[in-house]
Amino acid sequence: MEYNVKPITDVMNTLLGENGCPWDKEQTHQSLKKCLIEECYEVIDAIEEWGLNFSLGNAVKYIARADHKGKPVEDLEKARWYIDREIERRKGST
Repeated sequence: MEYNVKPITDVMNTLLGENGCPWDKEQTHQSLKKCLIEECYEVIDAIEEWGLNFSLGNAVKYIARADHKGKPVEDLEKARWYIDREIERRKGST
């Protein structure tokens, strides 16, 4: 199954771009804690709609935001961790 992440990256590029949403640009992990439950529901909805499991959903999230939150290497390392976890899970089930 193939997944098209371009719509997600397009939205993120718009929101975090030069003329993007000031609110989105100001957000940090700390500032988003108060919205965490609502954000979780949105992530769960997307993951379920795409049929992604937890690891793949998190990998997509970290890849999509890598160039926008100020710590691209950290985000890509997190994505790699989730991808490696999923690969190991699948190797074990074959």
